Amino acid sequence: MIRASELVPERLEYVWNGRIARGKLTIVAGDPGLGKSLLAARLAAIVSRGSAWTPDEEQAVKGSVIMVTTEDDLQDTVRPRLEAAGADLDAVHLLAGLDLTQDQDALEQEIRRLADVRLMIIDPITSCLGRTNINGAADVRAIMTSLSRFAARTGTAIVAITHLNKNGSGRAMARTVGSHAFVAVARAAYVLTKDPDDPGRRLLLPFKNNLGADNQSCAFRIEEVALGVGTAPRLVPDPEPVIITADEALTNPRTNPSGQSALEQAKEFLREFLSAGPRAALAVQAAAATVGIRGISLQRAKKALGIQSSKSAMDGGWQWMLPADTKMINCSEDDQHNPMSTFDADDHLRSAALVETTSSRGDHQ
Repeated sequence: MIRASELVPERLEYVWNGRIARGKLTIVAGDPGLGKSLLAARLAAIVSRGSAWTPDEEQAVKGSVIMVTTEDDLQDTVRPRLEAAGADLDAVHLLAGLDLTQDQDALEQEIRRLADVRLMIIDPITSCLGRTNINGAADVRAIMTSLSRFAARTGTAIVAITHLNKNGSGRAMARTVGSHAFVAVARAAYVLTKDPDDPGRRLLLPFKNNLGADNQSCAFRIEEVALGVGTAPRLVPDPEPVIITADEALTNPRTNPSGQSALEQAKEFLREFLSAGPRAALAVQAAAATVGIRGISLQRAKKALGIQSSKSAMDGGWQWMLPADTKMINCSEDDQHNPMSTFDADDHLRSAALVETTSSRGDHQ
């Protein structure tokens, strides 16, 4: 036992700005083929180069990285992906296998020999547990607690990658494969999944963070890069804000029988709903909700279709219209706040008359 007053407070240090802390255990879970290993390569690049996820983020402190990978070939898959991600290959140390039930002492000695290891990635963690029953809470808690203490002792950020199970609950905490103890022991946990509104976009979403706020979501896309031995995929950060939670993203896929994405459904809805002319924004949103279209999908569809908002000449409320109808409206959101607007009163009155006629026709659809 020790008095709290006898402890010297220390600042939490991150190897990836605000997301992965040094000396702590972090879980990243996702379905196969979505980019977990590409994320691992990008993290290795950030730390080995002392770079950042995006130019506006704080740069990482440069250090060595240990990557344990049991599912991908080191020469034809792992190395090309590291190169594509821009990693310093001399600072990345690869292991094709590890048994955490008996190899921790040797691994700790190697980390102390290298002296500058800041990140270790284990992909996947379930392949490195020896004979541990991954569904046994007590067994998993024991090995994960040991790994968490290992991270603290060595000052290494450990990222344990794992898969999702087939549980359809939609709750991220219940979707990681094996015992819940994997997530319970970790200090932070993320899910990597497709954006339900844009299947080509990947989302990294926090669903547990004992070290800070759960607001460190980010998005990326995957592209192919030409290398000397062919091509390799890499992830590219997507700057569009992420405004969906892990639980929401893992809810049953929002597709209709034809296989449309949520975004395509929303676009189709808006084309049809606004086909007869401008409609009140509140009416659009209410109608969308009744057919199961989420607000974020509706806003993205609005942006994709170039739909405009304007003040109604009848009641002053906001209304939405397809681009073809904007020529009839002169009181847009921007113009309302623009003292330099060039619209004259006669044009405004003529447009208002047209809006009133069109709105009345649309309200009776």
